[in-house]
Amino acid sequence: MELTLEKKLQGFQLVAQEKLQAILCSIPGKKELILEPALIKPLEHVCTASWLKLKGIQRIYKHDAKQSLPRAADEVHIYMIRSLLGTYSDPPAAAAAPGPWWRRPTYS
Repeated sequence: MELTLEKKLQGFQLVAQEKLQAILCSIPGKKELILEPALIKPLEHVCTASWLKLKGIQRIYKHDAKQSLPRAADEVHIYMIRSLLGTYSDPPAAAAAPGPWWRRPTYS
């Protein structure tokens, strides 16, 4: 039985969803997702906004380096950005901040 290209792509989508779900479920608290604009379309191929909300995402924002988002004490901001070291890097004080990596602020 030969798998069609569409079935193979659906398999990749399911694997990506499972991996993303494992990451999101491992982060406690109210979650807000901040997406780099270039990653919005690729993420839409993996999941929908309603799927993300089912997995605990309260709000979804487009990342804007010129604007900071307020965060309550019980909220966690999850940044989904490309790994461009020159664009996104922590200042020395934040790099030494204690705590899990997902709670450290990211600056541009």
